[in-house]
Amino acid sequence: MGEQGRLFPWFHDEATGRIEPSVPFIRDSETSKAAAEAFRPRAVTKRDQVLEYIRSCGATGATDNEIGEHFAGLRWSPNTHRPRRVELCRRGEIELSGDRDGCWVWRAR
Repeated sequence: MGEQGRLFPWFHDEATGRIEPSVPFIRDSETSKAAAEAFRPRAVTKRDQVLEYIRSCGATGATDNEIGEHFAGLRWSPNTHRPRRVELCRRGEIELSGDRDGCWVWRAR
């Protein structure tokens, strides 16, 4: 198996003119790279869903576990919602606001 590809955390989406996060892939694997490219539009939509949920939590914010519980009905794995939360943090749309029950709490800015 190839080494994990270097993450290029941002790319310019020429269709929208926006700077968007990249989706990670395994370097030297054309299949992995193609899958990452195919997933990119859904990553943006899922990121928006995670942001909307965190916003709905107000000042209380949400932990990764709470985000996971919220999206459990959609059968999202932690590997779906956590990377979207990381992207939101990197974009400055959410911030760390403390901890609850030993978990970090995230809230919208």
